[in-house]
Amino acid sequence: MFHPSDDDIASLKAWIEEPDNVEPKMVVLNLPSFDEVDREFFRELVQPDETLWSYHMDALSYLLVKDCKTEKPYKLINPYFTHQLLSKDANDENVWTRDKYLPAVDWRGLEKVFVPLNVVGMHWVLAEIDLHAKLVRVYDSMRTSRSRLHAADLCVRLPLLFRVIQAHPDLSKVEVWKAKAVADVPQQEG
Repeated sequence: MFHPSDDDIASLKAWIEEPDNVEPKMVVLNLPSFDEVDREFFRELVQPDETLWSYHMDALSYLLVKDCKTEKPYKLINPYFTHQLLSKDANDENVWTRDKYLPAVDWRGLEKVFVPLNVVGMHWVLAEIDLHAKLVRVYDSMRTSRSRLHAADLCVRLPLLFRVIQAHPDLSKVEVWKAKAVADVPQQEG
């Protein structure tokens, strides 16, 4: 795993604090979904009470799993996959079968899939799809009833997803998955 030196960190901090018109205006991250970011990307990431956008979560998701050398029975899905999944009409299977992005994730051999969910632009929660228990567990640091409702959209779409990708035939027969809020999750203040 990459560990930046103290000099690298100091250099990045100095660059972030410079005015936006000072060159270089962008830094290269070489992520699959985007190559370069500007200072604002880092400012939003490190400032308290700033919003973490999908591109932040995508970068963090990628960096968390990129150095894994062995196949694990779990996968972390990026926010773009989540958006693609939740934006589909849950009643129109034809739309799903034409989608090229959803089948790109290999679900074979997985036990759990972790999905970042943005709750109505307020904050991020983590949904854990347990393929054996046929259950979606929701980890919410603000413990709102909205987080379970947002996971409900995911629960409705999972059977159709499994019918389309044909990786787990037994899972496509489950009509609707259940969502459960996990207790004892550390809570945010304020």
